[in-house]
Amino acid sequence: MWFGYEYSLFNYQPTTKKLTRFEDYQGKWDSLDGRISYLYQGKTSDFIWVGTLNNGLWQIDPKKGRIKRLGEGKGQLRHKQINAVYEDAAGNLWIGTANGLHKMNLATREIKVYTTENGLPNNFINGILSEGDSCLWVSTDNGLCRFHLKKENCANFYAHDGLSANEFNRISFFKSRDGRMYFGGLNGVNAFYPSDRFTQRKKVQIESPLLLTNFSVFSGDSLLVRNYGIGNNDMLSLTHRDQMFAFSFAMADYQHPLQNQFSYMLEEYEKDWSPPSSINTVRYTNIPAGTYTFRVKARTGRDEWNKNELAIRIVIREAYYRTWWFQLLCGLLAVGAVWGVLRYRIYTIQKHESELEQLVKARTAELEIEKHKSEELLLNILPVEIAEELKMYGLAKAKRHEMVTVMFSDFKGFSRIAERLEPEELVDEIDFCFRAFDEIIDKHGLEKIKTVGDAYLCVGGIGSGDANEAIQMIQAALDIQRFMAHMAIEKKLHHKPFFEARIGIHTGPLVAGIVGIKKFAYDIWGNTVNIASRMETYGEVGKVNISETTYQLVKNQFRCAYQGQFTENDSGAINMYFVEEYLGN
Repeated sequence: MWFGYEYSLFNYQPTTKKLTRFEDYQGKWDSLDGRISYLYQGKTSDFIWVGTLNNGLWQIDPKKGRIKRLGEGKGQLRHKQINAVYEDAAGNLWIGTANGLHKMNLATREIKVYTTENGLPNNFINGILSEGDSCLWVSTDNGLCRFHLKKENCANFYAHDGLSANEFNRISFFKSRDGRMYFGGLNGVNAFYPSDRFTQRKKVQIESPLLLTNFSVFSGDSLLVRNYGIGNNDMLSLTHRDQMFAFSFAMADYQHPLQNQFSYMLEEYEKDWSPPSSINTVRYTNIPAGTYTFRVKARTGRDEWNKNELAIRIVIREAYYRTWWFQLLCGLLAVGAVWGVLRYRIYTIQKHESELEQLVKARTAELEIEKHKSEELLLNILPVEIAEELKMYGLAKAKRHEMVTVMFSDFKGFSRIAERLEPEELVDEIDFCFRAFDEIIDKHGLEKIKTVGDAYLCVGGIGSGDANEAIQMIQAALDIQRFMAHMAIEKKLHHKPFFEARIGIHTGPLVAGIVGIKKFAYDIWGNTVNIASRMETYGEVGKVNISETTYQLVKNQFRCAYQGQFTENDSGAINMYFVEEYLGN
């Protein structure tokens, strides 16, 4: 038996009467995992599904522990608050969230979301109960929905259909052994035996006639109003002088007139139906000549649309000023006007020619200033020799360098720390660290390549290619670790989260050059970069891990400790060393 409360998850064995707090390879359930809101025993592989109010949905294997978390984001859930979970016989997991009903295929992990746009009465889902394998009953903050699993349509019920209230409560739904359903709302508990009879009753209620109650036409100086003699499929004839015409309509269902909704469309003029609303009057102005059909459909609340629609044909005759002879006359007048405008334009150009010459001189001076700024910006992005080559030829060829030292670093536990910080605070922390890295790199005469998330990449030896670059790179790495250690001490004093860095270094050949033609970036490629990344991966927090190649270049200047090997498919086994102390001056 599994149960959870707040930030604690427990397992109880009835046979041994032993109560155990859940713990797996990630540790005990705590506030970082989320405030528990709902538990569900899945039908597939006995998975336990744990919903939270603030951290999405967790999938737990009773033997192995936490497997996967569904969070809020693209391709996942639309909201991190989970209120209900249900697994159907077809292998789909239905998830009720604070922003829509989600269906996840357990085999493919594909997620589909249903909202008010698909017919739900409200997007805040409070409870889910199953009516066999055919339908789900879904309680929301504004009504109760009977959702058909195969047809994927909704039959919605409200207070006027017999509910105690439209708003339901979270964790207030239950299905008894005899199939009776209970949903708790603001004004008590709603209990019923589910069946198709509720939907059939709704269909009878919504099939009410739709009537045209008024038609008016404004012809510029007079208003003609007709409220009789126009029926479904009739035709109305208008002229170009009829600048505006309007329709009024109503549904012959007066039980709840304020909940009646309409949608209309003027075919051949509008492509889509109007959004549903309670407005029962529509106006059209200056419609082009042609033949149209005005269509109206209606429904009560968020029920299905009434099958009875209203259709009125409208014919608007062409205006005289659209005839060929009138257009030809206008064309001749236009040609004469264009000739006069051109003559006046030539005169204007000659008059302002001297002024333009002075303006060109001023603009040229401004361009020189902007060119100087662009060159300074280019030198800040690229090495000097690459920048000069780019300015001279418009492009820079990639070059191979035989002896380059690459440093790769990133932060341990970055994702978990990022979840605890606000976005602005997280960006400030990363910016503070990387600014310090930049100053250290410049101090040792190295070249920064780029940052990717929490990763930092730099090189030494591009252009010179001697062993001194490897020594300078290790000195810079040790300075970075000292900086991170000092920052960690300060953060601990204030009980704030802090980053810890792993750094890997490798020396070897690589190719460097510019990528792209817009927003270009200087980058490096080759197995040397990959091995440096592996050095960082197999390193430890607070230490500098170097490869055998780098070690041979600096072993007389640094005291190092052998820390093992790792196997690279292309390079074979590579020895790794931790740098412990600088032996030089």
